[in-house]
Amino acid sequence: RGQISGLLFEDNFYDLIEPRKLAFGTELKGPSRNIHYLHGALFLFKQGAATYKLTRLDDEVELIKLIKEEMQFNNFPVFVAEGNARDKEDAISTSFYLTYCLNKLRNKRRHDEQRLVSFGFSFSESDKHIIDTIKQSKVKKLAVSCYPGLTVNEIKQYKTRINSIFTSIEVDFYDSTSLFNFNSKYDF
Repeated sequence: RGQISGLLFEDNFYDLIEPRKLAFGTELKGPSRNIHYLHGALFLFKQGAATYKLTRLDDEVELIKLIKEEMQFNNFPVFVAEGNARDKEDAISTSFYLTYCLNKLRNKRRHDEQRLVSFGFSFSESDKHIIDTIKQSKVKKLAVSCYPGLTVNEIKQYKTRINSIFTSIEVDFYDSTSLFNFNSKYDF
């Protein structure tokens, strides 16, 4: 659970199970913006049936070092890197955590859950399972990250492609480098 610019957010990783390891739980602690890592992340690991998140306790140890240490003990990140959508779906189905995340997206039904922020998805053919899930949900507004290092023409092409995928959803674009900068005025 964290707070940025007065806005609460949480990712369901709460209980300290070991130093630098937070256990995943399905119960939310209160009203907030929820973060789900739909394809996992390099800092998420599986231990038996449980999923945990590596976290830094201080600025002394870099997260990449913690990830490397986990991998030296044959613990590998919960991270979907398979090529096509079917393979990604199969990888997701082997993880309770990733299945939970996909189901949370699929079941966005309440009025206050009709907005979604996407970060780092290309929405390419290999993300068809996510595209279909968003379309089947009750999402009405979608904010999509866009890298500002693209040319003006590339940004236009990207926006056109994303808008053509989500024809019945209002799509806004934001500077991917400003995800937690709620005062950013960057206009795509």
